[in-house]
Amino acid sequence: MRRRVISVLAAALAAALVLAVPASAWEYASGNGYIIRERVEEDGAHVWDVSANGRDWLPTDRMPREQAASGRMALLETGGAVVRYDRQSGGMSYWNGTEWKKPELDFEPLEGLDGAEYIYYNYDLAYGGESYLLRQYATSSGGEVKSDWVVLLNGTFQQVAKHDFGAPVTDLAYIDGAYYVLTLWEDGYKTYRSSDGRNWALSGWSVFGLPEPRPEKPATAKTLVPGDETDGWLIYRMNGGPLQVSVDGVYFRTLDPWNAVGLKVYGGQGGAVLVPTDKLGIVTSGKPLVVDDAEQAALLRDTFGPSPTYVALDGKYFSLTDRTLRTTAGCTMAPLRELAIWMGYYDFSYDAATGTAVCNNGVQTITVRVGSTRGQVSGRGQVPMAVPPELVGWKVYVPVRFMVDAAGLEDVWDAEQNTLWITTPEQA
Repeated sequence: MRRRVISVLAAALAAALVLAVPASAWEYASGNGYIIRERVEEDGAHVWDVSANGRDWLPTDRMPREQAASGRMALLETGGAVVRYDRQSGGMSYWNGTEWKKPELDFEPLEGLDGAEYIYYNYDLAYGGESYLLRQYATSSGGEVKSDWVVLLNGTFQQVAKHDFGAPVTDLAYIDGAYYVLTLWEDGYKTYRSSDGRNWALSGWSVFGLPEPRPEKPATAKTLVPGDETDGWLIYRMNGGPLQVSVDGVYFRTLDPWNAVGLKVYGGQGGAVLVPTDKLGIVTSGKPLVVDDAEQAALLRDTFGPSPTYVALDGKYFSLTDRTLRTTAGCTMAPLRELAIWMGYYDFSYDAATGTAVCNNGVQTITVRVGSTRGQVSGRGQVPMAVPPELVGWKVYVPVRFMVDAAGLEDVWDAEQNTLWITTPEQA
């Protein structure tokens, strides 16, 4: 299960200090509406800065080289508060909004782990909205050793319960209102579930790793697809191409011509820092990008309008990047190539000399011509459309409802949602 490393400051930054340091020395993390940047100074000291918008930064703490060198200190993103711990001693603290504070724990760090054998000690936390579940494990060149217990912490990191499973705890998560713990026994893995973190029962899951908790969908989002990242307001997408941004997960604009495979998003209060990653999700040395949420939202409104029209087929939205749906004589028009491919007509061609476009799904062929209100559908002959296809910026736009009719689909217009809901008829 992926865990991201972070640090957070929960204090208002009315006037923040802007720090200029080499980008190659930065690492980023976020949580609770703030962004943390860990940097290394020339003397080797580590400094943790905080920002609400990714532009203005204020230092929160500084550790000399001998305390923080060689990856000794770790910052852990929990989904709530941020935890910092010492991998050599196991000492832990959390950011409470004004200072790093030690949690009130009823166990000794490294309890149940043989400190002489291992290189690094680590914590793993799952956040349940008002509480945290914690496990401890150690890493060496020979692998990992895990503790048999988990600890339940309240919102201020006071220990309220501890449960010993009698077998190493290999993973934990909070998913859909319940905590899950994965344990490894001699006869295999067992998963336990608890709604309160105190009382545990065997779960029906038989897995070798717990599912990744789904990211929370922003209030403005219509949809999130696998691979989308969000800072809580804007949605970012990078599918092997340029970096794109959206407020609804449907209509995107190109934000930056990045060539990275993926990205990590560290969101604050009104801004975010985007960092390029490789295919394993590891941060690369590429230049981070600072984004102003309000500015990007305004640009998206300028491009797609304050209340855009949506088209969805069997619940899946038709998505566009850097271009919009159009309205001609009351008809919703869409770029034919993108619409056809989205509907499963992957074979597409266009003859500029005659203005004729042809799309095929292996079973059916649809042919349209710019300026003509008659389309040709294989097996049916001519099919009328309310308005003729248009050529806009070298893109052929067609009435969406013509394609719905030609494909033998059904549709209903939802004025409240400003959405054309298309459905595939049930086969008799």
